[in-house]
Amino acid sequence: MAKLTLNKTPEKSAINNSGTKQLSKLKLTSSIRTATPFTTIFPINESLLKTIVEDMKTRGFDESQPLLVWEEQEVLIDGHTRLKAALEAGIQQVPIHEKSFESETDAVEYVIHLQKDRRNLTDAELYTCLLYTSPSPRDRT
Repeated sequence: MAKLTLNKTPEKSAINNSGTKQLSKLKLTSSIRTATPFTTIFPINESLLKTIVEDMKTRGFDESQPLLVWEEQEVLIDGHTRLKAALEAGIQQVPIHEKSFESETDAVEYVIHLQKDRRNLTDAELYTCLLYTSPSPRDRT
């Protein structure tokens, strides 16, 4: 088996489905930018993080679950736990999918839509969702 090496230019490596549409591309974990409000909407569950880190150390990063990056702002909007786990597991590059949004409000609403459809949210998490989807984002506390 050939020796695996680190791709020094991961942004040029695309993971394609039939070569017609780019689904994701590789990006260095150290270069993925995070920012509020996306880092605060759904806090990282530390016990889940520990489990994911151990799994990544054994199996690597699951490429079927790329991190979601807001294309125009180049900021991570979904996958904060996976990113932190990859960093802690020593994984240097991961697949990302870039998605375009017209505004931060659109990006926040999309992330909340993703999370509420795939999680069993606590009452506190549901309340946080309501705060972030209120008509006036500046009124958040």
